[in-house]
Amino acid sequence: MPRWYDRKINNAYFSETPKYYSRIKDVRLALAIRSATLARLLHIDEVTFLGYEENRTTELPLELFMDMSILTGLSADYLLGLTDEPAAYSPSLQMPENLTTERIREYRINHGITLKAMAERLDISESGLCSKELHPETLSFTILDIVLIAYLLETSVDYLLHLTDEFVPHKRGLHRKITLPTDEVIRIRKKLHLENIYATTENEINKYCLQHFRLRELRLANGLRQKDVADFLGINIMTYGGYERKPQIIPIYFLIKLAKLYGCTIDYLVGSSDIF
Repeated sequence: MPRWYDRKINNAYFSETPKYYSRIKDVRLALAIRSATLARLLHIDEVTFLGYEENRTTELPLELFMDMSILTGLSADYLLGLTDEPAAYSPSLQMPENLTTERIREYRINHGITLKAMAERLDISESGLCSKELHPETLSFTILDIVLIAYLLETSVDYLLHLTDEFVPHKRGLHRKITLPTDEVIRIRKKLHLENIYATTENEINKYCLQHFRLRELRLANGLRQKDVADFLGINIMTYGGYERKPQIIPIYFLIKLAKLYGCTIDYLVGSSDIF
């Protein structure tokens, strides 16, 4: 993370300094598209995008998370790792044309928090905070500022950026990489008209296997848990879970054993035949 990541704040409401984890690259890889493609969709240069993706800049721009949220339908909170729930909040009824941080001042005043108290908690000067609040169109609040304020006011980054009118945030996440659900990947790719665009042959194979292999379908039909199947195969549950997420990596020996377990043909198990 950038060097300003460890900035301390004096705030009794926090058990620890709030963090964020940028999921920009994680989302792109989950969607199986090239950086050039996503950069084009975001209307920015690929080199610039790669700098953002790798956290090589001193400050990530707020616009990046707003644009990605609108583009993909994922919440800014999710893109920042503040929640593990990917679905966006309901859209704001009066979303401004240009990004603004005016809600920070409004929400602070409504919560009865003085300018001095907020400045102390953000570890910036009172005049500096005043300037940031009175000129919301300049977007002088940093990503870390926004994250800290969202925690302080017990709301979401999406609300502060006027992406939603919901002020109650989703359950806080673990600030780490998590796998984007397959149904979300399919929805986003369809939304972006990327159904037939793949970053690599491996991604194309993975998509084909996910659509045709019946590992999960047969397991659920037989009322089995992942642990039950893992025990039958003599492997740990994490390994078997990986096979359901990426069916193309499962050894043929295990396919033979699973076909015997479910009493079906291997052709049916891998989706090349509908004859059980």
